[in-house]
Amino acid sequence: MRYDSVIVGNSAAGVGAIEAMAGTGGNASTCLVAEENNPPYSRPFIGHLVSGEMCLEGIWYRPRSFYEENDVEFLGGRKAVAIHIESSEVELDDGGRVGFRSLLLATGGSPILPAIPGLAQCSHTFATLADALDIKARLDRDEVSSAVVLGGGLIGTAAASALVRRGVHVTMVELAPRILSSVLDERASAIIQKDLDERQIRVVTGHTIARVEGSRERPKATLDSGGVIDSELLVVAIGVRPRVELAPGSGIQVDRGIVVNDEMMTNVPGIFAAGDCAQMRDFMHTDNRVLAIWPAAYVGGMIAGCNMAGCRASTRWFTSMNSMNIFGRSVLSAGIVNPGDGDGWSELRSETDGSYQKIVTQDGVIKGFVLLGGDGKAGLYLQMMRNGTPVKRLNSELLSDSFGLAYLPRRERQRMWKEAGKVVGP
Repeated sequence: MRYDSVIVGNSAAGVGAIEAMAGTGGNASTCLVAEENNPPYSRPFIGHLVSGEMCLEGIWYRPRSFYEENDVEFLGGRKAVAIHIESSEVELDDGGRVGFRSLLLATGGSPILPAIPGLAQCSHTFATLADALDIKARLDRDEVSSAVVLGGGLIGTAAASALVRRGVHVTMVELAPRILSSVLDERASAIIQKDLDERQIRVVTGHTIARVEGSRERPKATLDSGGVIDSELLVVAIGVRPRVELAPGSGIQVDRGIVVNDEMMTNVPGIFAAGDCAQMRDFMHTDNRVLAIWPAAYVGGMIAGCNMAGCRASTRWFTSMNSMNIFGRSVLSAGIVNPGDGDGWSELRSETDGSYQKIVTQDGVIKGFVLLGGDGKAGLYLQMMRNGTPVKRLNSELLSDSFGLAYLPRRERQRMWKEAGKVVGP
C-alpha cells in the first residue's frame, strides 16, 4: 500500500511529525512502522517506572488512541529492513512493502554494548520499555538486593537512582575520572557524587568491566583492576548509538548519524531524519552533531512533519541540553560546560547551600551553563546563547536572583522578543 507519508519509529520524533502534519490541516495519508507494539512512551521516564514512582500508564508520551485520533495507520510490532529509493518503498521484515511520497526516519538509538566477554549475555540495558519492565518484575519479586551499573553518565545515574529507591545496593562503574563528565563540570560532578555517597551508592571511577561470568540473574563482573563484584543484576547504561542501518546502500548520507540540513532533510529529496538517529546542526559548533536529547527529537520531528506536509519550516537552534532530577535536585546543563584551552574564555560561578550555577562565556557571549538546584533562568540563558547576546557589562549580575530581561538593553530585549517565536518557523 502507498501513503503520502511514512514514518519509521515510535518515539518523540515520530510524535512531533504527526502533530505537525495534523496542524497543517491537510488530509494526507500517513503510516507509522514501529518495532514496539505499544503507544509512544517517554524514555527519560523509564527510571520512574522501575523505581515505582510511576505506573505504566504514567509514562505513555501520548494516549493509546493517539494514532487513531490522528488518522495514522499504525503498524506495530513490524520492523523496517530496507529502503528502496527507486520505487519509494520501505521493505518490512515479513517481505511486505509500504510506499511513500515522503519518508521520515525516526529510528532513534540503540544501547551501546561494549565487546566485553559475557556482557551481552549477563546484562540488561536501560533504554527500552521491555528491559525496564523486566527489571521491575525482578524487583517486584524481591530477586535483586545488589546491582552493578556500568556507566556514570545521565542514563547510568538515572538507573542507579531508580534502583536505590527500591532498596537495592548499587555499585556504579565509570571509565572516566568522574561521573557525568560529558554534561557537567568538575564542581557540579562532585556535588552529585556527594548526593550519591549519601545514598550509599558506591562509585568506582577510572575503571571498567573486563569480563562477566554467570547469568543475568547472577552476574559476576570482574573489573580491569582485578576486583570482582557479585550481584543479582547488571545494567549497561553507557549511552546509545544512532540507528542508521536503513541508510547504507540507499544513497542516504551517513556520518555518525544520518546527516540532515536545517529542514531535517537528508541528501535524498523527500527523505527526512530526526531524533537520536539524526546528525544535525549544533549552533554552538561549526559541524553537525548527533544530539540525543528529547526536545531536539520532538522539535526535529515537527520540522520534518511540516516539510513533509508541504509547509516549509527550519531551525538553527539545536544544541546539547540535558535536564534531570537526582534525588530531588534539579540538574540542567547546556552548550559548552567544559571549555578547552584558548583565548577569550571566562567563567562565572555562584554556589550556595543546595545550589550551584556556572556560566561559560567566550568573547563576552554565553557559550554554556550549568544549573544545580534551580533552573528558573535556563530559558533566558539559552535564548541569550542563541542570539549571541553581549554580556561583558553584566558580570556577576548574570547569576543574581533578580536577573531577567530588564537587565538587557532595550534593543536586545526587542530582538529577543522578536526571535523567541522563530525557533521553528518559515
